[in-house]
Amino acid sequence: MRRLNVIVAVLGGVLGAGACLWSVGCEPPATQQSVYDVLVVAESDEGEPLAGLRFFVNQEPAGVTDAAGKLALKLAGTDGQRLPVRALCPEGFDEPTHRRALVLQTFASLGQGGSAHTRVAVTCHAKQRTSVVAVKTGKPDIPIVHRGKVLARTNSSGVAHVQLTMPRDSRFRLKLATDAVPRLRPQNPTRMFEASTEHGWTVWNQPFEKLEEPKPPKPVKRRRRRKKKPAPAAPPTPPPRPPPERLR
Repeated sequence: MRRLNVIVAVLGGVLGAGACLWSVGCEPPATQQSVYDVLVVAESDEGEPLAGLRFFVNQEPAGVTDAAGKLALKLAGTDGQRLPVRALCPEGFDEPTHRRALVLQTFASLGQGGSAHTRVAVTCHAKQRTSVVAVKTGKPDIPIVHRGKVLARTNSSGVAHVQLTMPRDSRFRLKLATDAVPRLRPQNPTRMFEASTEHGWTVWNQPFEKLEEPKPPKPVKRRRRRKKKPAPAAPPTPPPRPPPERLR
């Protein structure tokens, strides 16, 4: 009889626990949270540390990166928990390319007294690109023109450097103005350049040929015309003779 009572008591306990799980008023025990170290690292697309990046966790501001492009955070949660995150790049940069969720993870200690953290890397792409063009012509004092404005002139060695800041992925045209030297060929050459995704350095080699100066025409020797001697003057006409007198 005692054995039967024990079996009934055990079954009653199991059924009671199952009923508690399905009932509204019975809550599961709270999961214990831990603190996780998170390091946000912000860089430009050129690999330079980026200060002023604002970081958000669960739509709440978590902090701003410093001059080294870093932001250290301590987040509470459970292992494996996914937290929605967002980053806003500073002015002059487009939206970053990074993951939209952060997974909290526990890492083993690195040596004695060491600690590990979750690293979040954020890359911001600059809206503007700086392009440098080295122009080599071999001819001095050639103007380099962009949109009607003279940016530079070649030096005595025929070399000049032009720097332009343009929107990313845009194109720009440069012209070598040779109007002042009409015998150079080609005349007023142009070239198109691209403001690529990376800041670039381009060399423009533009050789010129100068037409030979035309030889001056040989002076034409003019023959001197001899002055005609005046015709000798006609002898004076003798006066008319009087008619002979008639004899009476």
